[in-house]
Formats: sequence, structure tokens, C-alpha cells
Amino acid sequence: MKSLAPRLAILLFAIVLVSVARRSRAEMWCGNGPGTALSHPCTDDDDNPAVSAAIEKYRDQWMKLDGVYDVDDNDTYHNRVPSIVVHVDSASLDSVRKQIPASVNGIPVVIVHGKMATARPAVGTAWGVGATDPEEVARRARKQEEQAQAEKSYNMVFHQYGERWEDLPGVIGMNAKCGDDGGCDFRTIEVTVQRELLSQARGEIPSSVNGEWILVIPED
Repeated sequence: MKSLAPRLAILLFAIVLVSVARRSRAEMWCGNGPGTALSHPCTDDDDNPAVSAAIEKYRDQWMKLDGVYDVDDNDTYHNRVPSIVVHVDSASLDSVRKQIPASVNGIPVVIVHGKMATARPAVGTAWGVGATDPEEVARRARKQEEQAQAEKSYNMVFHQYGERWEDLPGVIGMNAKCGDDGGCDFRTIEVTVQRELLSQARGEIPSSVNGEWILVIPED
């Protein structure tokens, strides 16, 4: 089992590098004003100055509240009502709602609850420590090997198709499918796309490649 750890660590490091590179290439698309068709990759000129100023004013204050892990805008591509989005851990939702107003400076504040992403346990920590039963050790070894193979296939798809897909209009990110518990299914890749350009992306991206399932999902 020990021989697997270095290979898994190197593979995970490579996947992180690839994921960062892929995400840096993806571009949001903007219209020429609220409600207009998405026509070009977004630039700083497309930012809503009133929303940006309000976020700058209140972000630090709200980020100090228990459970708040992000404050951002919901007007990136000028196709919706300008608003501020506050991301909150579900356990703190009621408390945060009492402390953050429904709007600031006439700009709606939308509170979105979920579970803040957590890092996956280090390789060997969750699977290799404390196991003494031979059958359990063998089962964990098989699970490690299956995970390594899934991550290898995932990484190959990123190398072969990632740049092509993220050059498509509206594609803003690619990741393994991960759950609220922090665990990830490396046999499934989620490609996130702006909803207005979803049909076009689905026409260009297959449902599976090399045994990897590809889910094209809308960004809301």
C-alpha cells in the first residue's frame, strides 16, 4: 500500500495544476446591458459600478459573520437584475438572514445557502491508518487503486478536451463532480455553462469520453 501514496500524490498535484489552468482559460460572456443577448467575453467595462462599490463597502463586515464564506455579484454578464450574492453555510442561514439586510443602496442582497467546500483528506490519512484486519486492508487497497485509475482517466480527458470545451462561448469551468461531504467522483466531469448559452454547449460537448461521464450544467 505504501507504494501507492507517492503515485497518488503526484497524480493529485497534476490534476490541481490542470484544473487551475483550465479555469483560467474559461470566460464569462456578457451582453450590452441588462436583458440583452450575450454577445462577447466579459471585460472590466462590463462590471456594474454600483454593485462593485457596494460589495467593496460591505464584504469585510459580512465575511466576519459565522457561516458566511463568500460575497460576490450576480450581475457578471448583465442579463439579470443587478444584485449581491452572499454565500452562507446552511447551518448558519437563519442567523445570517437576521444580520444582513434584504438590500443595500437599492441593490437586492440574495443569500444563498450551501456547504462550504472542504479539502479532501490527505492520501493515506483516511484509508491507510488504523486498519489492521487483512480483509479491510485489502478492500482499502482496491479502493485506492480504483480511485487512482479514475483520476488518471479524468486527467487525460482534461488534457485532450479541456481547452477545446472551455473555448466555447459561455463555458466557465470544469471540475470533477463533488458532493457536500468534500468527496469527488472522478468518473464524472461537470462542465458549467451560462444558462443562456447552454444549448449551444450541449451541441458541442459529448455526454461521455473514454468512460468519463460529461455533465453540462447551467450556472445560476
